[in-house]
Amino acid sequence: MLPDAPAGPRDVAAVVMGAGDIPVFGLRTPASAGLPAGPGHCTADFAVPAVPPLNGAFVVGAQVEDARTGRPLAARRFDDAFWVETGRLPGLLHVPATATVTSAGPPA
Repeated sequence: MLPDAPAGPRDVAAVVMGAGDIPVFGLRTPASAGLPAGPGHCTADFAVPAVPPLNGAFVVGAQVEDARTGRPLAARRFDDAFWVETGRLPGLLHVPATATVTSAGPPA
């Protein structure tokens, strides 16, 4: 926590990031989470019942924020990556599409 962090309600925000630390989706503790209002240790476990259709390696970043102002009080990026593979297509997201192939004959 920042040394001058005021006492008061706290929120924890987490962001799942892909290659290049591009944010993919975020999570936040609910206002009723009851995080400590001052210095100390606590654990915030986020349970995600299912991830969106994604492919790739991801890392997590988290920050503790002042719940009233949104001001970051502490932040950390974790280096441990996890892999999500929900399909065989390359790329981050699967986008449903139709394709029409037109043949013009053999190459000249």
